[in-house]
Amino acid sequence: MRRKSSKTWQTLTHVLPRALRPILLVDGEGMVQSTDSQMLKEIGGPSLDLTDTPLEDAIAAGQGGTVRDAIRACIKKKETTRAHVSWKAGPDGSAGDEVSLMFSPLGKSVVVIAENEEGLSTLQKRMDHHAQLLAMHCEVAHITTSITATKEALEVVLRHLASFNGWQFGHALLPDDDQPQKLVPAATIYSEDSSQAESFREYSRHSQLSVGEGLPGRVAETGKPILHQRLMDHVPEDPGRARHLARLIETLGVCSAYAFPIFADKEVVGVMEFFSTEEVDEDSEIELDSIAAIGLQVGRVIERERAHRRREEQEKHVKMMTQQINDAVWTYDPKSLEISYANPASAEVWKLPRHNLKVNGEAWSEQVHAVDRPRVLRALSDLRAGVPMDEEFRIVTGEGKTHWIRCRCFPIHNADESAVTSIAATAEEITERKDSQATRARLERELRTVTEQERQRAARNLHDDLGGLLSAIDIRVESLRKKVNQGDHPDPKAVSSISELAREAMTVSRRLTRGLAPVGDDPDDLIEALREMAENANERGEIECAYVAKGSVPLSDPQVANQLFRIAKEALNNALKHSKASRIEVELVSRGKELVLRVFDDGCGFDQSQPSASMGVGLSTMKYRAQDIGADLEISPGPEDKGTQVICRLPVDDPD
Repeated sequence: MRRKSSKTWQTLTHVLPRALRPILLVDGEGMVQSTDSQMLKEIGGPSLDLTDTPLEDAIAAGQGGTVRDAIRACIKKKETTRAHVSWKAGPDGSAGDEVSLMFSPLGKSVVVIAENEEGLSTLQKRMDHHAQLLAMHCEVAHITTSITATKEALEVVLRHLASFNGWQFGHALLPDDDQPQKLVPAATIYSEDSSQAESFREYSRHSQLSVGEGLPGRVAETGKPILHQRLMDHVPEDPGRARHLARLIETLGVCSAYAFPIFADKEVVGVMEFFSTEEVDEDSEIELDSIAAIGLQVGRVIERERAHRRREEQEKHVKMMTQQINDAVWTYDPKSLEISYANPASAEVWKLPRHNLKVNGEAWSEQVHAVDRPRVLRALSDLRAGVPMDEEFRIVTGEGKTHWIRCRCFPIHNADESAVTSIAATAEEITERKDSQATRARLERELRTVTEQERQRAARNLHDDLGGLLSAIDIRVESLRKKVNQGDHPDPKAVSSISELAREAMTVSRRLTRGLAPVGDDPDDLIEALREMAENANERGEIECAYVAKGSVPLSDPQVANQLFRIAKEALNNALKHSKASRIEVELVSRGKELVLRVFDDGCGFDQSQPSASMGVGLSTMKYRAQDIGADLEISPGPEDKGTQVICRLPVDDPD
């Protein structure tokens, strides 16, 4: 074949079906530019190459004008024209086979197409077949969309493909669970003839192949469909099944095989293999590729099944974990409120019978405290619209008890995020934390009160004691100044009295300073402050008070030292007021990485079930001060259950 305008010609000869295949490309004067000699021969045209000759030379005598007129009309009107003529049978111009020619404009050229009735009929049949193939694709896609089990999907596809193509036998091979590189037959086969089914089952049972081995193995390795005509010639290529394949050919008369991959997540996850007792038309290879695309439908089922298994496994792990925790965990439908899962702790957290929670995922909302309920109901409404919820609120039980709850709920959307399909929720009781917060707030208020009282007392002392002394000094200095100005000699007694007042003022100043900040920056200041505190208690003469220090005091933070001092002072004051003791011991001991402050009295002890009642506000203040510096405070009976001891343990850096 000789071709001009090759690109245009090649495009036309490939895109048009065989029944409407172009045979010639001519110019506006009917001169042939390109020829498909094979097609001309098939429709009874001249066997010679017509390129560079007038088309009229190939038409029977007397009919050339018809062709010439059709070409000119096509060029002039830019539309398709037709001419029914006969090919020239011999040199004399006699008429040969009749042909209907269609002339279609293509720029300045004309495409000549032979309208073959038989070819059009074949085309119609092929179009009908493709329509049936498309319908099968749609049917399989529709069915597999609702299937979640791989085995069921394989049955559907095997049945439809075998029936559609007239293939008698087919089966599927999937990777072995323990050895993914090995293909094993799935529990799904198809046989048109039930009497021959057992022979094919026997063959299928022996189809255990490694990837790359045999027809299915090569398909799994390459990811491409493969067709084997004259199957007997390919038996040596399948050594693992050679004997069984040969027997299959002999017993069932199969002569061709076709296999295509099953894809999931761009990975070959299986192979479908079919056998036919007839050779497959070589022209149907494109159609076979189309059929292979059905493997994608099975792949999507496998993807869904994998996802389902992963979800089940995750749910199993989640349930195992949630069975052991103390927080409530449950999931429910946002429309029906029906619960799909609730762990055992749910009933305990919500103080509800467990069957109530199983029925209604929001049954707990009926217990919400009236003050908190509007806020919680708004949050639940937003939750169903897709807004996560995180709320703290009170619930009131049937016994009238109030509990604090923190509830967190998370909407779970469908695949396209268009709707909330489920709600996952957790809840924990936070009553203890809320009580702790309330206690801490109360302690802070009490400490502020104590601090304010100390400040006011210091202010009074400054005014009454130090202020009075300074005023007296000022008066006497002024009197002395006037006498000196008058030329009198200073009275030694007056000067001595001013000196005594100044010393007294200094003593008062130190006392007031000690009250405001009993411990200074020096690490030994705490020891001195505790010793002075014990000595001051001794001076009262009511109770013997001793101070014991063991080891160095590794404290560089004066704030921590001051808090320890105030804890000791509060404990000492409580013992002096309430213990009825004859002896009190204040002890500060350094034990490696721990500094221990101990205040012990041999008095009447206290009620251990109500320590705060026994110790008053002082106990709360001491505990708050200990927490503030990271120490542990313990109040317990003394040795041999006599008296009371307050022990404060403070972690410190090891001095060694």
